[in-house]
Amino acid sequence: MNCIKVWSLISLILMTVMTVDYRAESLPISIKQQLLSGQYEQAAKELNALAKSGNLEAQHQLAILLLSGKGIKKSPAKAEQLLISSADNYNKSAFLLGTLYQHGKQLKKDLFQAKKYLLMAADTGHKKAAKSLKQLEKSTQGHKQPSNKVQKAFLLAIKEGSLASSIENHKLGADINLANKNGASALIIAVKSKHHKVLKWLLQQSAKPNYKDKQGNTALHYAAQTNQLKMIITLANHLESLEVLNKNRQTPLILATQKGAKKSAQWLLSQKADPNRQDKFGKSAKSYALKSKISLNYPSKTTLKASSQGKEIKQLSKQFSKQQKAYQLQALKEQSSNPEGLYYNWPMLHIAVMQKQDQLSDMLLQQGSDPWLKATTGETAIGLAAASEQQQLLLRMLRQYPVNKSGESKVIDEVMLIATKTNNLPLAKQLLPFASNAAPVELAIKSDAYDVAEFFLKSTHKKPSAKLLHLAIRESQTKMANLLLSRGADIQWKDPKGRTALWLAAQYSQPEMISLFIRYRSVIEMADIKGQTPLMRATINQCVQCVEILLDNKADPEKASTTGNSAVMFAAQMSNPILKLFLQQDIDLSNRNKQTLTPLMLAVKAANKDCVQSLLKAGANPRRRNKQGQDAIDLAIDQPEIVSLLEQY
Repeated sequence: MNCIKVWSLISLILMTVMTVDYRAESLPISIKQQLLSGQYEQAAKELNALAKSGNLEAQHQLAILLLSGKGIKKSPAKAEQLLISSADNYNKSAFLLGTLYQHGKQLKKDLFQAKKYLLMAADTGHKKAAKSLKQLEKSTQGHKQPSNKVQKAFLLAIKEGSLASSIENHKLGADINLANKNGASALIIAVKSKHHKVLKWLLQQSAKPNYKDKQGNTALHYAAQTNQLKMIITLANHLESLEVLNKNRQTPLILATQKGAKKSAQWLLSQKADPNRQDKFGKSAKSYALKSKISLNYPSKTTLKASSQGKEIKQLSKQFSKQQKAYQLQALKEQSSNPEGLYYNWPMLHIAVMQKQDQLSDMLLQQGSDPWLKATTGETAIGLAAASEQQQLLLRMLRQYPVNKSGESKVIDEVMLIATKTNNLPLAKQLLPFASNAAPVELAIKSDAYDVAEFFLKSTHKKPSAKLLHLAIRESQTKMANLLLSRGADIQWKDPKGRTALWLAAQYSQPEMISLFIRYRSVIEMADIKGQTPLMRATINQCVQCVEILLDNKADPEKASTTGNSAVMFAAQMSNPILKLFLQQDIDLSNRNKQTLTPLMLAVKAANKDCVQSLLKAGANPRRRNKQGQDAIDLAIDQPEIVSLLEQY
């Protein structure tokens, strides 16, 4: 499975050396133990709290869980943001991020970003990153790169504000996102040089607003500290968050207050930028504002009416809002009318959706743009929103323009996936009559979308596949399992390895499910192809509660597997609490497995002193011999404490 491969890759990445940073505190031992023992859900909760406080290792570990879906809902996008946030000062994050961009399995493949983050990790002594970087550079030697001359001419044109020359060099192959030797991208150069028109053009050409230079600053950082309000708002419209950090853990708001950029600071505050976040030096925007003698209090409505300063800010906001909307619409028109552009003859709504400009999309919808209208390439805005998982925008579109028979079936199927993932029952009901594929019950189970799953199951007369029941067990969805059984899923069905639902519930330590399956009359002793019963699996996984339930329902602790081992023998090697439960039963401690080993011999070989003691007290004979003629004392020859214990009996 892909997720297993990715998890293996991530596991290898964990075995690296990190650089020391003031925020890279080691994780508490309790969290490390949770991760090692597979208690991912609890670990994820605690990691999340630490990550929010700025602990870089916690951000890194939480990203790994988000990538694998262990203990937390899988979200490569959230993992990417955590890794970007911690990469500057934590080389494990930089290495992982670079590797993900390089391979393109969890994140979109981006070799330029891969090189950037692998170089970042390699520069701080990460040996594996250095090795990966060499391999990447070797593999991309044959790829077409812009000539050094063209790229230099392009960046010079950006610096001089020559839009015509910038466009010409871009056509010759200059890369929009390739930085100069100082790490400054074209977007950053445009901001530093104060060329707003060039900045707008770069963003239209998909320049990356999140790109960071060697100091970790983005274009927004430079716009904020130089008080370029128009540029700030233009950039903000292309960013998901204003809380992006540089290497000193400073946000654009912090830099604005540090440099006394009053209008920039107040506008950022009006957009909910956090004034209390502290940088690497323990200072916040509030403390810098105090030193710069600028007010961070955004004016109230009363103040706005009364003060000239308030009127200026209000007027500026209104003026900008009108200008920005006009600029955005004009930019869309230009892209739609450009024969050489990606979006030639596309409806403006479709371009806005493709570029994830939510506010602009909403404005166009209000003006009557039809999201079901097809672009020249066949896409609808609904389909684009579904494909890029812009869930909220998609739902707003469908409220205004409901599904109808004229909708393309492929698009409806994509929207159905969104409805399923978000457990949106009204939308699923609206879509089902028009969907071409079967209702995605499997996805509903994986997404814990109970309402939608129930609707899908009730909409068909067929019994649900037992495979779905097994999936519900793996996803720890007890309520979902009950639903599937109530709709007729086969409780006794075995997968190719001979595993029943009860067997899997024991394997995944799910006592509630075990009780549920027993109520549905699951066969207690149904073994897999290796002869292992649910009781054996519960014992191996040391689920005491599972064992108790199975014993209460007459599970046999002496039943042997194909290797001759019983649940008692497994317990003797690993779990004294479970062994004590078995010893309360009427069992024969002289039974041997196919290697002629008794439970006591197995406990000795496992060096489990507590189990040895419990077995001896229960009457196990330390003088019995295996086929090699060895007794328990012979097997414990290098374990003096156990030898001493055995000699007492």
